[in-house]
Amino acid sequence: MEEELQHLTSSYAQLKQAQAKFSESIDSLEKPILVPLTSSLYVPAELDDVEKVIVDVGTGYLMEKSIPDAKIFYKAKVAFLKENLEGLQSNISQREQQFKS
Repeated sequence: MEEELQHLTSSYAQLKQAQAKFSESIDSLEKPILVPLTSSLYVPAELDDVEKVIVDVGTGYLMEKSIPDAKIFYKAKVAFLKENLEGLQSNISQREQQFKS
């Protein structure tokens, strides 16, 4: 029972991190960018074509999307993760109550 609770808590933390990354992606669509030259050196840059961006849609697949479509995609991901986090939080609370009794 304790292992299950730890696993659920770990899953919750991972989903929360994913949600934060998607939220950061929404914000970064409107900010100046830093381009990595090495693993520790970045330079400021501007995009030539700001009409389209490449979006990681999961499992290694990338798609070209307009900025408004990319925002919609990321907002949908954030909402989906929020729903899953709420369900998982409820499940964790139930397991904690069972574990205490």
